[in-house]
Amino acid sequence: MKKWKYISLLISLVGLFFVFYYIPPLSADWESIKTVLTISTFIFAIFAGFFISRQGNRYTKIKEFIVIFDGNISSMYRSFGHLGAKIQNEFAKIALNHYNKILDSGRWDYHLVNKSNTMTSVHSLLDKYNFQKDNYLIRYFSLQGVVRGLERMQEARKGMVSLYVERVPAFQWVILYSISIILFVTLITINSQFVILLSIIKSFFICSIIAILILLHHLDRLDFFEGIIGENSAKDIIGIIEGKK
Repeated sequence: MKKWKYISLLISLVGLFFVFYYIPPLSADWESIKTVLTISTFIFAIFAGFFISRQGNRYTKIKEFIVIFDGNISSMYRSFGHLGAKIQNEFAKIALNHYNKILDSGRWDYHLVNKSNTMTSVHSLLDKYNFQKDNYLIRYFSLQGVVRGLERMQEARKGMVSLYVERVPAFQWVILYSISIILFVTLITINSQFVILLSIIKSFFICSIIAILILLHHLDRLDFFEGIIGENSAKDIIGIIEGKK
């Protein structure tokens, strides 16, 4: 979460405390309130836990595909070194263009939502050169490594595209928000007027539900952590190409 979201939650927590502490309850039927609160909390926990687990696994798998993709870029850069400095430098330009667009836009999915020519540029680069010259075996095995790298990159990209579109459906969001509203309303009806501890507990409970929903939204959009997925990996590749590593 960004800092402003922490601040917003803190403000909400304080605001809710004063609301619960000073405003009288809307209902006095404690048994009904307790039943509704128990059922809605149980259902919310099941749904939220399932969705967070599923989206967390999706997030982890996409990071794994990014590592595969970036690892092959690094390996191909080394392989191109056996094919000549000129072609290696041209590949370096393609790779730097790929990663600079990601870092400049701040979006790991830049090449998924925008037209990307990274792999087609590498194929065109291979077609441009004739490798039937000296050091045939070294060139042959290096070229094989590049081609295999392109194949693995394509597989990783397809995996990222597949996972990218696996978001929480709108209907499931409706269920989660409906249960959340039931919880909010139920908590409001609990009498906590002039009771400090209960007012604090109610405030924390509601803020926790809001935080869970925010967390799920971040996982759904795949921007859970500060920065972007694979940012360090992208910077590492750029460092290798620029000779810093």
